[in-house]
Amino acid sequence: MSNTLEIGKTFGGGRYVVEKVIGAGGFGITYFVRHVELNVHYAVKEFFISGKCVRDPDRSTVYLQDIDPARYAKLKKRFADEARTLVSLNNPHVVRVIDIFDENNTSYIVMEFVPGITLQQKIETEGKMSFMDAVNCMGQLAEAVSYIHSKHILHRDIKPDNVIITPDNRVVLIDFGSAREFVHDEVQNQTAILTQGYAPLEQYSTTSKKGNYTDIYALGGVFYFLLTGVKPIDATTRMMEPLKSPRELFPDISEKVSGTIMKAMELKPEDRYQTVSDFMYDLLGGEAMTAPVDMYGPQGRSPQGVPPQGPVPVSEAPRKKSLAWLWILLGVFFMLVIGVTVAVVVNNRADDKQEVVDEARMERFRQSYNKKVQDCDRAIGSIVKDKDGNVGNKFFIIQALDKLKEIEQDEQDPDFKKSGLIPMFKHELSSYRTELERAKRSVNDELREFLALQIDDVENNIYYIDQKEKITLIDNVLRQSENGSAIAVQLRP
Repeated sequence: MSNTLEIGKTFGGGRYVVEKVIGAGGFGITYFVRHVELNVHYAVKEFFISGKCVRDPDRSTVYLQDIDPARYAKLKKRFADEARTLVSLNNPHVVRVIDIFDENNTSYIVMEFVPGITLQQKIETEGKMSFMDAVNCMGQLAEAVSYIHSKHILHRDIKPDNVIITPDNRVVLIDFGSAREFVHDEVQNQTAILTQGYAPLEQYSTTSKKGNYTDIYALGGVFYFLLTGVKPIDATTRMMEPLKSPRELFPDISEKVSGTIMKAMELKPEDRYQTVSDFMYDLLGGEAMTAPVDMYGPQGRSPQGVPPQGPVPVSEAPRKKSLAWLWILLGVFFMLVIGVTVAVVVNNRADDKQEVVDEARMERFRQSYNKKVQDCDRAIGSIVKDKDGNVGNKFFIIQALDKLKEIEQDEQDPDFKKSGLIPMFKHELSSYRTELERAKRSVNDELREFLALQIDDVENNIYYIDQKEKITLIDNVLRQSENGSAIAVQLRP
């Protein structure tokens, strides 16, 4: 039974007729339709969860299978709510949303139809782009992303498959099914929707901070693909092996351009560009502003035209005769007494002040250590199964390891003994290894269930590859941490 609406089928109260199917994904099917009265073509996306929805015999109404109706209703509402947010967008490089409606027990989004091919298709058929062509595409794409960021929207799925280039070379960002409203650099509970190779590490977590830099990582990944024709390796894989720079793949790419892309794709959000304009400024060859000229020139000189200022001459005073030795000795004695008294007072005050400074530093040390332990606990608690039901989440495996390394380093610090803190590293490492073993068993169980389905070409299946990467990562960490040290674990070869 086909999952799509039948060609020639009308829907939307008879306003639209299906002419062909454009594509289908995990959460929707996109149709090329004609407005019956206006004779204008549009693209319509239908909310349809692959594997959880089926059609009735007349191939219209959507029925559910293996999904709770309340869960389905919640997802369908989110699909429509996000579309309503996008209706307000108006930019030549962002696909326009025309209409939203419910029918056939599901929801539909009507969008402008953008003729052309995706950047993915273009590279696959024509090969990697020249620098100037790639920059032209990136300039238009960056304008779209900068615009939606100004509206407090993250796209969260920028990739070559979601960018169309028209016959007249207009670039349009499409598919906002993963888009979310956001507050820059704040933690917000968002589902972990992503595309491997173009999603940064923070997208693997539902509660990590997100911001402009999240989409900027994807922009860097798209530019990487346009210039090299090679898809970047997944962010989690990069914890074990480095991403080759564009220049390493093709030496004719300049160091500056290659460095700009790699900075946009830094694993840590704070190391990336924080705004799209900063990314494009460097990409287009902008130079940092030079420091203002020092009006005094080299140190020791005076401003031009101003004569050097030496010591002001003073008339010599008449010399007095030497005082009697008695007065000299008395003066020296009193000076010594006063000096010793002042030194004692100053030293006492300095000691008191130093004690206050040391205690303040120690309190900061305690707070920092305790927070690392709490963060480590949270990450360890999400390894076997996170709040979205993901088993063996690679993000939390790596995050917990990073925190363990910091805790271990703190306990080796001389200040730790002075702090009065209870050592937690051995306990945390033991919990971590226990959870890794449990996660490995759960991943293997899911993998066996998946293999039992006898999927064709399983070795190239994204789910299979991801599960195998999880097991490799877990085995790697368990093996290297056997000696009781987290610092010794090196994920990169």
